[in-house]
Amino acid sequence: MNLANRLFQIIDDEPVYDAVLINISCYKKLYMLDKSEDKNKYAKQLLFIWYICDPCSPYFNTENRIEEATKEVFGKKTKITKILQECIDEYKRRQSTPMIRAFERTMKVSDNMSADLARDTDQLGEWKRLTNDINQLMKELGSDPSDIEARLELMERKLDLETKIIKKSKDMADLIPKINKQVESLLDIKDKVDKDRMQVDSSDNKDAISNFIIDEFIERYE
Repeated sequence: MNLANRLFQIIDDEPVYDAVLINISCYKKLYMLDKSEDKNKYAKQLLFIWYICDPCSPYFNTENRIEEATKEVFGKKTKITKILQECIDEYKRRQSTPMIRAFERTMKVSDNMSADLARDTDQLGEWKRLTNDINQLMKELGSDPSDIEARLELMERKLDLETKIIKKSKDMADLIPKINKQVESLLDIKDKVDKDRMQVDSSDNKDAISNFIIDEFIERYE
C-alpha cells in the first residue's frame, strides 16, 4: 500500500480499505456507527470523502462539489455530521501536502473572485436597464407641473444609478487584474503541485507509512 492510498482506495466507485483505516479514531467511530452487516453506509461515506477531497475525483474541481457529491452518493441532501467532518479533515491532513493545500486555497480564492465578478456583472446590467427605462419614462412625460416634478424625481434616481454604475465598473476593473494574478499564481505552483502529488503517489515512500502507524499508536496510548 503506497502513501497515496494509505487510508483507502476507490476502485469502480467502491472503497477498499484495511484494518489500518478502521483503527484511526474518527474512522473507527464512523465505522461503528454503521450497524448494518454489509457496512453499506460506511462505504458510501468513504466514497463521499474521496469525491470531495481527492484531486483524482471527478467532483474535485466542480463549483458545487459538496452538493453534487452528496446527490451522487446519498441521492438526497445529507448533513455532514461531526464525525464525518473529522474524517474529512483527517483525510485532507494525511493525503495532501502544504503545496497541494496552497494550490487548493489559491484556486478557491480565484473561484470566489470569479463569482464576485459574475455577480457584479449581473448587477451592473440591471442598473443599466433601469437607467434606460428611466430615460424612456422621462421622454413620455410632458411639461405639466406634475410631469416636471416626476421628471425631477426620475432624474435623481438616474443620477444615483449612474453613480453606482461608475463605482461598480471601477470595482470590476480593479478585480480583473487580481483574478489574473491569482491565475498566474495557480500556473506558477502547478508544476510544484504535480511533483508533490508524484511524491505522495510514490510506492517507495515506506517511511511515511511507518510514521503514520506509529503516530496512531502514540495518539492512542499517550
